[in-house]
Amino acid sequence: MTMWLRYLSRVSGQIGVFVAFFLAWEVLVDILKIKPVILPAPSVIFLTIGKHWVYLMQHTWPTFLAIGGGFLFAAIAGFIIAVGIAYSRWISELTYPFLVSAQVLPKIALAPLFLIWFGFVFLFFSLSGTKLPHYILYGYTGLAILMAVHGAELKATFWPLVPVLGFFLGLIGLPYLFTYVKDRVRDDFYAEVLAASLQHFDIVYFGFLAIMCALVAYAMIEHRTPLARKLIVFGLACVTSLSTLVVPIAGFAQQSAIKEAAYIVREHHLPAIMWKLNAPSFSVYRGAPTPSRDPRPGDVIVTKSERLRELPPSLPYELIYSERGIVLARIRS
Repeated sequence: MTMWLRYLSRVSGQIGVFVAFFLAWEVLVDILKIKPVILPAPSVIFLTIGKHWVYLMQHTWPTFLAIGGGFLFAAIAGFIIAVGIAYSRWISELTYPFLVSAQVLPKIALAPLFLIWFGFVFLFFSLSGTKLPHYILYGYTGLAILMAVHGAELKATFWPLVPVLGFFLGLIGLPYLFTYVKDRVRDDFYAEVLAASLQHFDIVYFGFLAIMCALVAYAMIEHRTPLARKLIVFGLACVTSLSTLVVPIAGFAQQSAIKEAAYIVREHHLPAIMWKLNAPSFSVYRGAPTPSRDPRPGDVIVTKSERLRELPPSLPYELIYSERGIVLARIRS
């Protein structure tokens, strides 16, 4: 009986930790008014999973099969090779040199491979049509491995933190860069996007980054705290500044007009098409696929404001919506 009570006590304690974690998560998201696009509440996540369970399983099952099949193949192949090496002199002599050479591969030889990994991902998705910024995350694995392998070799305190200070100073200079580019860019759409972004650089933005610059400058001359601990703290600060300061501003500037236009189309059931605009998120917000083609009489087009000048005179239009470089226009029948 005592053993069962101990077991139940341990299990209930473990379950309690999970419950407390999700409750704290739910409460903090509600109190801090964090946008779902940045950090959705657990209740929203669970409800969305339940609502789209069939759809998620249709796409999860192939991924699970690929992962499970790869793991099973690796486990079986590894077991067969290990048995062969242990019980066959010929297999051992055939494979042992390769296994030894793979283990003694110098760490420095891996650096170019991981840099090529990151560089390829960065260049490929920078030149692609979508240019969704989260794609760059696919290249971070190589950089993370490099930092894990060579991080302990850093001995100096000052120079490893110079890029961190440069990062925060660069974020402080971001609105000034936007102002400079806005006055010189020829594309009206990007000029309006940059102008919308500038309205959201407030005192909180500059205050937080100024404090971080001061802390990094102090850490560069302070020698008692281990460098690894400093890098962890400032790494978290960099992620926090990007996710809470920069990304919401960029998201508002680039997506708010698309989202508002899509909601208008969805609420009024308008026959919308996309014309000379690459915005997959419009269909997501609208909740239905949006064809991309040349406009016809009776269509409602979503496009950049500057593209309206390219409509032929035979297609007169009336504006339904126009904000931050995005327009909805109805082609008259």
